[in-house]
Amino acid sequence: MTQTNTPDYLRTQAGLWHVKHALSEALPPPRDPSPEALEERNAAALAHLEALKPANALEACFAVQCIAASAQALACLRLANQPDIGTALAVKCTAQAASMMRQSHTALRELLRLQAPRRAEAAAAAKRAAAAAVIASAVVPAPAQHALLPRHHHGIPNRRIADAPPAQPTHARQGTPMPPPRATPLSGALRAAG
Repeated sequence: MTQTNTPDYLRTQAGLWHVKHALSEALPPPRDPSPEALEERNAAALAHLEALKPANALEACFAVQCIAASAQALACLRLANQPDIGTALAVKCTAQAASMMRQSHTALRELLRLQAPRRAEAAAAAKRAAAAAVIASAVVPAPAQHALLPRHHHGIPNRRIADAPPAQPTHARQGTPMPPPRATPLSGALRAAG
């Protein structure tokens, strides 16, 4: 039989019926036998169960064991502290309380072990969502394609063509503008021949 792992297990009719009956049979009776006191005890036990977040019937079983054993331990401690109880019975009640506390802790550890993969997946999903939100907030909208040139276009920094001054040739080694050509006798003869 496969277990469904939905956090809303307690919201299903079968799941709620199961845990209510299991808890009402396992919990010690309230000090006051009135129906109101019984209702308060059951409501408190269901609140504890909600806090443990069982996702399926197996997890609900361990959650019920944890809550019932803890309630029985507290009832035993209450009996051990009654003023008219004998020493031998007080010792037995204290030992029984310690045993029930161990049972409660064991059931809680088993429940948390079963829930660990689901909690890890939920934490990983939360991290992924947070990372996606950070990335989405850091994305800068792309500029219009016609407005910008490539990073460097003929030595001109990235800006619009209309705003760019005409490029001047630069000296290859120093990156400074080249000096204007000097007039030489050969250059004058070439100009006259041309």
